[in-house]
Amino acid sequence: MKRIDNLLKVVGSKVPPKMMSRIGEVLEQPLLVHDGYLATYIRSALMFGRQEDVGGGMPNAYYPEIKTGVLEVNGALIARMEVDECGYALASYEEIGLLMDDFVAKGAEFIVARFNSGGGVASQMFDASRKIASMRGKVRLIACVDDHAYSSAYGLATGFDKIYVTDTSGALSIGVMLRHVSREPHSDEVVTYFKAGEKKLDGNSEMPLSERAKNDIQDELNRLYGLFTEMVSDNLSLSLDAVLESAAGTLHGQNIIDHGFAHAKGTFNDVISKIYNGEEMKLEEIAKAEKRLATQQSKLDEAKAIIDKAKLELGDEAKVEPKVEPKVEPEEELSDDAEAEKIISALKAAKSESEAEAKAKSENAKRVKLIEDMCDVADLGSDAVQAFINSEMSIGEIGAVLTSMTASTSSIKSFEELGSDEVKTSKEAIKESWAKAFGVKTGEK
Repeated sequence: MKRIDNLLKVVGSKVPPKMMSRIGEVLEQPLLVHDGYLATYIRSALMFGRQEDVGGGMPNAYYPEIKTGVLEVNGALIARMEVDECGYALASYEEIGLLMDDFVAKGAEFIVARFNSGGGVASQMFDASRKIASMRGKVRLIACVDDHAYSSAYGLATGFDKIYVTDTSGALSIGVMLRHVSREPHSDEVVTYFKAGEKKLDGNSEMPLSERAKNDIQDELNRLYGLFTEMVSDNLSLSLDAVLESAAGTLHGQNIIDHGFAHAKGTFNDVISKIYNGEEMKLEEIAKAEKRLATQQSKLDEAKAIIDKAKLELGDEAKVEPKVEPKVEPEEELSDDAEAEKIISALKAAKSESEAEAKAKSENAKRVKLIEDMCDVADLGSDAVQAFINSEMSIGEIGAVLTSMTASTSSIKSFEELGSDEVKTSKEAIKESWAKAFGVKTGEK
């Protein structure tokens, strides 16, 4: 009558009694499991043993040649490592944490977790996800949802720096459920489901305690639901409303990314290839990009201060802007990692137009001041200053023109009293002086 109870009866004889008893305990506590995978959750717990033996792929291992630890997060998830006398065990939050600590101790620069889990118990999941998130900055954390990461498995994934999904990946189910079975003597068993999250039990095939008991259970699920949604919001920098709007439902493929619950598309093999080829950013590269952006912001702030000062000093003249392109400082080389470029581009684009104008005005103000100083040294009037300002000539070109003008006998009255050799010597001396003052090669046009 009930497919889950039938499943337990069919396979129960194949499982050691100690493990069978533990399964019963696990089932009747708050679960962070997607309802569509409840039977799968039980089946994996009963039949498959250690989870790295399930589903193929790379086992839990450290690969020193790429300084990467690979972690398989498959099947049913429980709180602590438990192995019975026959070697049966479930994947546990405790074991995941210990493996990640071991990878860091071995010098890992990346930890890649491959997810294929419908979830597990609520107990210790929040601590495990916070532990994972606390490792950010020590090692690059990448979650790869090749298949699915529902409920508690997704909770773990949100602790990673980056979440990859594929076109067929399934994720979320940010909700809580509990399955209660009443076993009164001489009566049929009565199964009651409790949930937090509107869609948490959608599709359940089994459904009809005092009202007070129901309320107590519901209050606890709501508390766990609050912890779960707040944790996802914090880990992914999403608004709490956006997480709550998921209503414990699921998303798939590109939709997961579009709604802000994952970062990029790619298979497990894509991720490993990127690490091997140096395309996935290391922590020091991210820090370098962040430092560069901070420097750019500092320069923008400095430019704004210069412009504000120029406006006060020049008054209405500050409104006259010569037709020159703003000077662009050469950018230091960064990793060609696509993510870094995307981050930098996005942050650059986020700068307001007023800041960009301020930078251009700063360059123009510097140019005007240089032209004024150069013309003052050359003893030229305001008309010449304005002509140079309105021209499209560079500072180097203006310097070359002024060098030539100053070095000509017609512009140096004292030369009339000198002999031809002395004039030639004086002209060369003036050229050299201008070259040093304005960084212009002698004779440059």
